[in-house]
Amino acid sequence: MDEKEKLLAKMLKSRRGELGISMSEVVDALAKSGININEKTLYGYENAVSRPSIRTFRLTVLHRQRFPYARQT
Repeated sequence: MDEKEKLLAKMLKSRRGELGISMSEVVDALAKSGININEKTLYGYENAVSRPSIRTFRLTVLHRQRFPYARQT
């Protein structure tokens, strides 16, 4: 695993923490956008075991509206 993969994983996990949402909530929200992954897959993304597609990464990290139940910051 290279440094870029580690950074990507850290960004995903950090963003979920900032939003105060569970892996299950992320998986459910992504499913509503047509991206079907499970918690094990998300765990792999957050721990640099595997890499998400660009679309999955963008929806998870950048688009707050995908998670309307997220903690307000």
